Amino acid sequence: GPTPAGLFVQNSAVEQANQVTVSWRTNVETGVASYQVFYAGKKHGNYKPVEATVTAPKGNNSAYSVSFPKPTKAAKFFVKVRAVMTDGTDQWSGPMKVGKNARVAELDD
Repeated sequence: GPTPAGLFVQNSAVEQANQVTVSWRTNVETGVASYQVFYAGKKHGNYKPVEATVTAPKGNNSAYSVSFPKPTKAAKFFVKVRAVMTDGTDQWSGPMKVGKNARVAELDD
């Protein structure tokens, strides 16, 4: 479903030399247990978790940045950030395009 206004404020993803850096900012983090980056070959494809990107919440109005080796050989792919909530539900950022013609992909809500 749509990202609730309130958690993800701004997201970006950049690839350089086969390293991907995904950054995001949050607003109110009430009930967040952890974050993790996921990737897929298509914007609305089957998103898979990126190993070693599980990130603990820091609190409201925080900035995060996670870097990892490019998870696919594809020229372009998409990433999303998943917030796992303490009640067992998930909240997702919007998809961000990485790779060809997508130096920086800004979230557009």
